[in-house]
Amino acid sequence: MESRKVCRMSILFEKMMSESANRQEQFELKSLYEEFIDDGRSSSMLLKRHKQAVNKRLTH
Repeated sequence: MESRKVCRMSILFEKMMSESANRQEQFELKSLYEEFIDDGRSSSMLLKRHKQAVNKRLTH
């Protein structure tokens, strides 16, 4: 995830915690959070596949 999006997510999270986020900001935070989670899942899967490929090469 781009650093500007992570920064925006942090700002929106702080607004949520202080109960000053409007509906549009709440929706934006939800969308950014989902993107953040999806990026983590994608990265995790790529790393897992890479490790499996390396292990396969090492054992053959």
